[in-house]
Amino acid sequence: MPDYYTTFTADETIKCTEKEFKTLFRSLGIKKPESIDDEEALRATHEESALSIEFYPKVSDLYVYGEQYASLDDIPAKFVKELGKVLKLQGRKFLEFGVAYSCSRTCPGSHGGDTFRITDSGKLVIAERSWPK
Repeated sequence: MPDYYTTFTADETIKCTEKEFKTLFRSLGIKKPESIDDEEALRATHEESALSIEFYPKVSDLYVYGEQYASLDDIPAKFVKELGKVLKLQGRKFLEFGVAYSCSRTCPGSHGGDTFRITDSGKLVIAERSWPK
C-alpha cells in the first residue's frame, strides 16, 4: 500500500516580532510553542493541517511550512488572517509557498506540485494553471 505525502514551504522567511509570533501560534490554537535547535528557536505545529511556524528570536525570522501530511484545506482561517496582517505591516503583498505531492511508490498521478500565496488581505490563494489551446 503506497503512502501519499503533501509538503509545503514558504519561499522565504519573513521578519516577525515576538508579539506577532505569539498572535500567530495562538491563532493555531496552541498555548505554548516548543523550543528547538538548542533553544535557539520556537516551533508551533497545528496538528490538523500539519502547518508549522518556527520563530528565531535573535534575528526575528519566521519560517512557515507543512510537513509530510500537510493539508491546505485544514489551515485555520484565523492564522491566514493574522499572517496577512503581519505581511501588510511589512508592506508585502503576499508570501508564496511551493507545494509538493509525492508518494512512497511511483503510482500514476501520485507526484506533482503547485503554489499558493497568503496575501496581505488574509486570503489563501492557490495558483491557477491552464494549458495553451
